[in-house]
Amino acid sequence: MTRRSDELGELSPESGRRPPRRRGVGLIIGIVVLCLVSASGGALAMRLLQPASLQQSTTPITVTVLVEKGVLSQTLVTRGQVSYASTTAIAYRGNAGSTVTDVAVSQGQQVQEGDRLLDVSGRPIIALTGVVPAYRDLSPGDQGKDVQQLNDALVRLGLLADSGDLFTTGTATAVGYLYQLLGYDAPPPTAAAQEAVAAQQSSVRQAQDALDQANAQVTPASLLAAQLAVEQAQEAVQADPNSTTAQFSLLLAKQQLAEAENPPSVAAAQNTLSAAKSALAAARQEAVPSVAMSEIAFVPLLPAAVTSLTTRIGATTDGPLLQLGSGQLGAQARLSTAQRTLVATDQTVAVQSDDGVGQAQGRITSIGTQMETAFDGTQAFIAGISLENGDASLAGQPVKVTITVQQTAEEVLYVPQAAVLSDSDGQTYVERCPDASNPNSCERVSVTVGIVTSGSVEIRSEGVNVGDRVVVDQIRR
Repeated sequence: MTRRSDELGELSPESGRRPPRRRGVGLIIGIVVLCLVSASGGALAMRLLQPASLQQSTTPITVTVLVEKGVLSQTLVTRGQVSYASTTAIAYRGNAGSTVTDVAVSQGQQVQEGDRLLDVSGRPIIALTGVVPAYRDLSPGDQGKDVQQLNDALVRLGLLADSGDLFTTGTATAVGYLYQLLGYDAPPPTAAAQEAVAAQQSSVRQAQDALDQANAQVTPASLLAAQLAVEQAQEAVQADPNSTTAQFSLLLAKQQLAEAENPPSVAAAQNTLSAAKSALAAARQEAVPSVAMSEIAFVPLLPAAVTSLTTRIGATTDGPLLQLGSGQLGAQARLSTAQRTLVATDQTVAVQSDDGVGQAQGRITSIGTQMETAFDGTQAFIAGISLENGDASLAGQPVKVTITVQQTAEEVLYVPQAAVLSDSDGQTYVERCPDASNPNSCERVSVTVGIVTSGSVEIRSEGVNVGDRVVVDQIRR
């Protein structure tokens, strides 16, 4: 028969036997123990003091344990959910119903600025830092806050020397470099720019045709006649150098030869062709890479973690494709009315995923003053938790939250609750056994009780040391 630990136990010098043991610390402390003990000592070492040869007799068997030393903590366990301070949903801004052709990220992955998130119809979606969502396609000449944040991102990536709120040819060149680094063709110029290039190419072709037609009008016969007229005028001047008529005739013959060699129609056609080529060069300079809003995802803060991935290769682009979380990783924990009275700000917290893989440490930063709807739809007090060095894969997950509500500042002596007794005067004590082989050597030692956990209790006494054995029960057979 097992002796109850709620019976009074005192040593009896006359009989050499102890009266029944009385329950001690459970009635003395009068607190609700909420969870498991966290201590540096090992498992309770139990030993039967009664010799094996007498175990079948009716003599009581005294069960003792070692007094241990370690840090005791009282904790409570509840449910919570982890999230980031800032979240951004990534959706496709192009044609509805397009197809996802590649997914470049995974759940929990850290995304850096300039990283490719996924492909839609063979074209990438690139993450850049910016608070203004992409709401229009950008091309040379555009100006605004969205252009400013694009230029800022290109400068941070080392692709552009100077920033500003104007989309310049330098911006376009830097965009081309970014796509090249990711292994993609740069976005094409705008339709208007492409149409301007095509129009100037047509003008160049027409001017060239006009020049060819003008050159075709210059025949060998007309050139020969003009050359002969010059020679004859030169001979007349040589015959009579003082003749003004002869000199005027020579000047006129040379002018006619020049016009025969290069008719005015040819010169005009050459000028027209030169102007058309200049216009084509200018149009081509403006026909530089643009930025399609469907291929850029502006995120307020990078790096960011993938907290939700709701798409896959072959899926359509309807709805959000993934979610990024950035900033401080935190959590919310639900508290019952009883738990609310035990929790205070700055208490330490351990967060763990249900599979035990993801873990994080943190502290209580806020506690709600009234019940509200928690993350799981229940009514509870909400405790805000700041997490440090947490596993990014925890974001968006329901988790187990362990809150340390009380803890000893240093290592203390502790024993199982069953080892601490109380007498009729309310004084607490333990039964210490100096000689483990002799149950009759056990003696009563007064102790003061400290922190109580679900299985152990802190004791303070000059008469008890670590390694001593104390009684926890007596068993009759």
